[in-house]
Amino acid sequence: MGRRLTSRRQAVRTAGAVAGSVLGLLQLWMVRRALSVRRVWKDYRAAVDREAVKSSFLLLASHELRTPVALVRGYADILGSGAFGRLSPEGRDALRIMDGKLGEMERLIREMAETARLQAARPGLRLERLAIRDLVGEAVDRARPLAGPEHRIVVDPGPAPVRVSGDRQRMLTVLTNLIGNAIKYSPAGGQVAIGVERRGRLVRIAVRDEGIGIPAEEMDRLFRPFTRLGQGADRHIAGTGVGLFLCREIARAHAGDLVARANPGPGVTFLLTLPVA
Repeated sequence: MGRRLTSRRQAVRTAGAVAGSVLGLLQLWMVRRALSVRRVWKDYRAAVDREAVKSSFLLLASHELRTPVALVRGYADILGSGAFGRLSPEGRDALRIMDGKLGEMERLIREMAETARLQAARPGLRLERLAIRDLVGEAVDRARPLAGPEHRIVVDPGPAPVRVSGDRQRMLTVLTNLIGNAIKYSPAGGQVAIGVERRGRLVRIAVRDEGIGIPAEEMDRLFRPFTRLGQGADRHIAGTGVGLFLCREIARAHAGDLVARANPGPGVTFLLTLPVA
C-alpha cells in the first residue's frame, strides 16, 4: 500500500513537472508571438506611413508642376502659330521635339495625380461603350511624338470591331502609357506592334516592342508603385515609376488585367485584357 502511494506521488510530481515545463514553453511562445505581432504591426504602420508620404508628395508635385508646364506649352503653341515670326526648318524641328517632351511631361503629371488618388480611394468610373479601334488609334496619335524615324508603329485592329464598357480618359491613359513605354524602351528603334484579338467574352490588346526588355528576375517588381528597375540600359530613361502600377489598377477597376511577358527575342509584350461590352 505504501509503495503504491509513493508511486502515485512520484507520478503526480512528474506530471506536475511536465505540465510546468509545457506551461513555461507555452508562455515563452506567447511572449515571442506577441513580440513578433508587434514587430509586424510596427513595420506595417511604417510602410503605410511611407506610402501616405509618397502619395502626398505625388499630389503636391503634380499640382505644382502643372503651372510651369502649361506656361511652356502656351509659348510653344504661340511659336508654332507663327505669331513671333516664321520658324526656320531647324526651329520647326526643335519645336516638334519640344512638343513631344511637353506631352511626356503632361502625361507624367497626370500619372502622378491619378496614382495619388488611386492610393487614397478607388476613383469612380464614367462608363460608356468604347470602340477599341478608335481608342488604339487615338492612343497611337498621342504617343507618336515620342517616336523617332528609327521606330515603326504597326497596328492590327483585328478582323471585326470590338467594344468595351469603360472610362474613355482612363482607357486612353493605359493605352498611351503602354505604347509610349514601348517607344521609350526601344532607344535603338525597331517595331512597336499593337494587336487586338477577341477571345470569347474578352478582348486582348497586345503591345509588343523590340527594345531592351526586362530581366526575368525583375518581372515581379514591374507593377509595384514607385519602383524603377533602371539598373541597366534603361537607367537614363525618364519616368516616375508609377505608370505601370497605374495602368494595372485602371485595368482591374474595369474587371480586366494587365500582365507582361518576355519576348522570345528582344523586347517585351504587355497584354491588356478587358471584358467585351
